[in-house]
This record gives sequence, structure tokens and C-alpha cells, in this order.
Amino acid sequence: MKRLIFPLCGLFSATFYGQIAPDTYMFEEMYALYEASPIFLSEAPVDNFTFSTLYLHHKEGDLHLAQEAKEQTDFGLRSYGFYQHKRINFFGKINLQRIYQKDKAWTLSEEEVQPNGLMPDPHYFAVSRPAPWVNQQYHIFGGAGIPIYKQLWDMTLSTRINYEEKFRENYDPRPKTNHNELYFAAQTAFRLLDKHKIALSGEYGYNKASNKIKFSDQEGQTPNNFTKYNRWQLGLGTSQLPPNSHYRRNNDYYGFALGYHFTTDKHKLLAEGSYRNTLTHTYRNDNDSEFDEDILARLYEDTFLAKIHYINQLKKEQLLSLSLIASDKQATNRLMQRQGRNYRSYQEDIAFSANLLKQLGETHRELALEAVYQGAYQKDVTAKTLTDHSSLALSLFWAKGYELDHFVLRPSLKASLISPLYNKLINENEDYHKAYNPDDYAARTLRLFYQEVIYPDYAYFDSTRYLLDLGIDLKKRLSKGTQLITSLHSTYHTAFKGVERYGATISISLLK
Repeated sequence: MKRLIFPLCGLFSATFYGQIAPDTYMFEEMYALYEASPIFLSEAPVDNFTFSTLYLHHKEGDLHLAQEAKEQTDFGLRSYGFYQHKRINFFGKINLQRIYQKDKAWTLSEEEVQPNGLMPDPHYFAVSRPAPWVNQQYHIFGGAGIPIYKQLWDMTLSTRINYEEKFRENYDPRPKTNHNELYFAAQTAFRLLDKHKIALSGEYGYNKASNKIKFSDQEGQTPNNFTKYNRWQLGLGTSQLPPNSHYRRNNDYYGFALGYHFTTDKHKLLAEGSYRNTLTHTYRNDNDSEFDEDILARLYEDTFLAKIHYINQLKKEQLLSLSLIASDKQATNRLMQRQGRNYRSYQEDIAFSANLLKQLGETHRELALEAVYQGAYQKDVTAKTLTDHSSLALSLFWAKGYELDHFVLRPSLKASLISPLYNKLINENEDYHKAYNPDDYAARTLRLFYQEVIYPDYAYFDSTRYLLDLGIDLKKRLSKGTQLITSLHSTYHTAFKGVERYGATISISLLK
């Protein structure tokens, strides 16, 4: 990954005569940015609303990362909304989800592999043999904005609670993982004149995860069963026998941000830069001991984020939005017993989008262009293995609404091209390249990880991929302030090399 240097710029957003309808692609992108800086939600082009969705999603196919499930079905209920009364506003979001995965291998962790191929934490139990998983997740977020002094000074308080539980079924090892997160944030803003607003914010979060593994056949857990014999990954290509069949980790993070908002009759501009520091302790057992000798590793992470979003009221019914989001994340892992750094990673993401929306009564027309740069680098110092790749994704989105009697029909199309820019793999692991005996099961497991994870992921990021998303929304107005939306979407992901991935989503939503 060629490292890029960018300033901590911000997030731009504009205001206009009307409000953006919540059932548009532009609103979805815009609201996600404002929700991350809720002190400015009172400035956003948003009316009071509640958007609730019951959904079912399925995807399957061979075009995926090695540590990603070959097949996945998830269903759930999600709802989010915003309500403002006088100068007090409330906002919230909830997502209750159950996920069924099939043929997921090489991770027994509470965390999923990221789209850039990196594991969120480099330590995890792993086996080659794939198996089904059942996951349930509960995510709740909410807060309120409160005026302090006239219209010159206000503040926002928010909190987030996440709980996740995962089970691996049918085959040994059989982990049960739990993940809890509690998050608090506070923001305060001062208005300068009528058009300018400056905000300061701080955040603190705490995560606790545990992983307890059971075996139905304890006697079968011998090294010669190397495809299902549990290993402990220490960062990319380094593994060892696990010190225990359980582990836990605690994660603390804090951050701060500086934001700015500018408002005129036709424009809104929001700019924000933020920093987050994260420290994760991974313990060699599931006890409550906090002694240093029980700490397997410490993971240090620094994240810089800058966001820009702008909306311009071109005409009474026509809007243009532009956004730019850039992030840089660096991580360093230290093994406590070895007293040294064994793993490093860098992640860089830059996303630009332009969206044109035309609102004509009950119907909307949208055209959006997106460009996303993604880079990821990781180096295992112990195993002398390095992966480094970057890509550019270009997407075009189109949607148009048609009035049919008492219904609105809205077809949509999104086409994406993901092109590799740079891809590098260095494998100087002496244990991988040296000759080994057939009964050296540790060496055979090591080769298996390289052959089933590292090299296939390298080939995945070395290929040009194409993604097509087709959708249809059927909208019916139940009353003046209530709308029922039925949606059906399908996706097709291919590299035209004999591997493909399909997806389908059906949902029913109520918008008030």
C-alpha cells in the first residue's frame, strides 16, 4: 500500500428550502454523517421521522475472503429516527439481528474478517475445518441535544450499547463467544453569529469479549487431526498451541473531535476531524485476573478520521451533494512474554461521492457517482510475512420513481468496478519453506494456513471484480404522514474467473 498523507479536513453539508425525504439514497448517506456528529443534527435538513424495517438477507458463492463464510443468511429488525421539539431533539437507532453462517473456516473469534482482509485483532483461535455458526446481535444507540444558553450554546449526550453472541455448531472445536460494548459521547457547540457553529466532542468506550471452547470428543483433539486441531494465531502467519481453551480481552478507547458548521438559505457546510486511541489487552485465560503475567498481548491503535459533505439547493426541487471521507488507522501489537513487537498494520480509506436528487411530489430521481480508495498493509515480524494491497472502486447509482395509481414504483441500479492498484505478498517464513516430516503436524497446519488463507486472499485482491445491484421499491402512502415500503434487491459479484457470489434482500418498511 503506497501510504498517502492527507490533512484532517472535515465534513460539509448544506441546507435548502425543503427537507430530504428519508427514503432516498442521498438521505441515507447524509444522515449517517450527521448521526456521527449529533451536535449538528439540529442544523441538518431533516424533519421528524421514524424509519423501521423488517428484513431478510441471503448471500452465497465462492467469491469471498478465505475467513469469510461461504453462505450467510441474516434477518432482523432495525429502526432509527429523529424528533425535535422546540430546541430539544432526540435521536436513536436499534438493530436486532440473527445471522446464520455456513462453511466459515480459519477463525473461531468473536470478530469477523474486514473487507480489506485484516482481522480486527491479530489474536484468535483458528482451525481449517469449516463449520456453521449462529450469531445474534443487539445494537442500541441514542441520545439527546439540549440547549444551554439561548441559541448560542448547546450540548449533546449520547450512548451506545452493543451485545453479540456467537456459536459454532456441529464440529469441534465448539466456541461460544460473547462481546459487550458500552459507549458514551458528549458534544458542546457554540454559535458565532447566525451562520457559524463550532463544536468540541469527546468519547469513551469499553469492550469486553470472551471465548470459551468445548469439545464433544476431547480425545480426538490430537495434533494428527490438524484440520480441526485448535491453533492460536498471533498475527497473520504465526501460530502456536493455545495456552488455554478460553480467552478474554478488554478494550478501552477514547477520542475527541473538532467540528464546524456553516448555514445559509441554500447551503449547509459541516466539517469535522477526529482522533481515537484504542488499547486492547488479550488474556491467556478467561479468569478475572489482571496480573501482567496473564496478559498475552497488547494491541495499540490510533485512528484519524476526516469527513466532508456538502449539499447545494440548485433549484427548489433539485439538490446536489458532495462528500469526502478519509481515514488512517495504525496498529501495533506487542507480545508480553516475548517483550517485543510482532505485528503491525496500516489501513487507509478515502471515499468521494456526488449525488444529484430531484424531488417531484411523491417521486424522486437520483444519480450518484462514488469513488473509494482502500489500502491495507500488515506485517508479521516473527514469521517474516507481509501483505500490502490497495484498490479503487468506482460506482454509479441510478433510481427513478414512477406513480402508478396509489403506488410509487422505484427501480434502482448500482454498478461497481473494483480494480486493484497495488498488490504485494512477501513470504520469508523459514518454517513454511523448510522440508518437514509427515508427522510434523505443526508444520502441516502452518502450510495449510498459508495455502488456504494468505495465498487465496492475495489472489482475491489481485483480481478485478464487478458488482451489480438491482432493486425495486413499491411504496404506498397509508396516511398523510405514514408510508409503507416493500423492497426487493439482488446482487451479483464476479471476477469472471469461474467464481461468483449472489445475494438477495427482501424488506418491509414503515416510514412515519
